[in-house]
Amino acid sequence: MNGLIFLIVVGTSIWVGFDSYSLLKQIPKDIRRTLSSGASSTFVWTLGCLLLWIIAFPWYLSARSKYKNYLKGNISQTVTQNLRPGVYPPNVSVKYCWNCGAQYLGEPIFCQNCGTKLKG
Repeated sequence: MNGLIFLIVVGTSIWVGFDSYSLLKQIPKDIRRTLSSGASSTFVWTLGCLLLWIIAFPWYLSARSKYKNYLKGNISQTVTQNLRPGVYPPNVSVKYCWNCGAQYLGEPIFCQNCGTKLKG
């Protein structure tokens, strides 16, 4: 039984290493930190999974979905609020409030910054 658990931990950690390398090489470093709450390199993800698998593996799976959404351009408002202004994926259209100039994504009805009505 212990051998099986060991193989699962090592196998998933190796997968995390290869998967995080393929995803993270496409994302700038400062954005990686924002999307994953601090862990921003393949080495950190792999080592974390090897040492603290029960914590790091679910954390990586959560961060992985954010990485994939960022690469597709489907990033949520909560994620973009944590990014520096002007740092968005290249395929995301950023719009501005006509009253205060705040940036926003999507089609909100009211500006989150000043409360001005944006849509008819």
